[in-house]
Amino acid sequence: MKRVIMGMVGIIVLVLAGCDLTGTGEDGGGSEEYLIVADGDIDGNVTWESGKVYVVENSVNVIGDGRLVIEPGVVVKFYPDAYLWVSDQAAVIAEGTADAPIVFTSIRDDAHGGDSNGDGDLTQPARGDWDQVYIEASGSRFVYCEFLYGGGGSYDSTLEVYGSYVTVDHCTFAHNEGQGSGAFDAAVALSQTVITNNVFYDNEKPLRVGVRYSLDDSNTFHDPDNPAVTNDYNGIFVDSYSLAIGADGPSITWEETEVAYVLEWTLTVSAGYTLTLGNDVVLKLWGAGTEIYLETSEDQLVNHDGSGGL
Repeated sequence: MKRVIMGMVGIIVLVLAGCDLTGTGEDGGGSEEYLIVADGDIDGNVTWESGKVYVVENSVNVIGDGRLVIEPGVVVKFYPDAYLWVSDQAAVIAEGTADAPIVFTSIRDDAHGGDSNGDGDLTQPARGDWDQVYIEASGSRFVYCEFLYGGGGSYDSTLEVYGSYVTVDHCTFAHNEGQGSGAFDAAVALSQTVITNNVFYDNEKPLRVGVRYSLDDSNTFHDPDNPAVTNDYNGIFVDSYSLAIGADGPSITWEETEVAYVLEWTLTVSAGYTLTLGNDVVLKLWGAGTEIYLETSEDQLVNHDGSGGL
């Protein structure tokens, strides 16, 4: 467990009545009802309801057997250093739709959910405005979600999966920090992890992965509306420092072709296991001394002589 949570109380949800806390986002057509979610724990079943904006001032911690369901169209805004943390046997089920995505963003982001901090245009959202969504419990799902302006914590990722598995599908990661860990850090995620159909643009590093699970060619690493906008370091960064392919997971396949797989450390493929490369996949080695080590033969690197390159 990477965080120490002190002095937590039960989750508190305040609906502010009689206050001018309504606003209209760029995609909306009417007012939003604002709820302030104070510091606390969720250890039961809680639903954040469609059409509402939830403001996290410090932290929300989903613990025990807690289950937080976030409905389509919800906007979750974070103050600086605020985060959402999921541990134990808990889960977050955040399943939006193409027309009503779920947005995790900065309190300064007036384009989603209106002017939640009531300062007009005095402040603008920026990379690193809030901390992260941190997952160390298996089973969470993020579908049609947007992760914007995060990565302000010490690990500089906006979504981090630690020693667990998640499904992340049809999500957008934009305007995030992540030079060290990537906007989405799944370096130590488990083999059941699914990362498909996502869009990454205007981040420092978009995605950091480990060697326990495969990646297909469905993710996008530019702004679909402006393909010239990519990421500062545009690639899939592979952390293989302490784990070999096959040591704690299956043989894997890499198929992404838009960007290269960048090996941060020497990659080892254990005897009896394989790394299969799709056609036109490119591997890049980061720094002197980085290499690919095959314990038995070159046959462990399947399609190594296909189109593509090292």
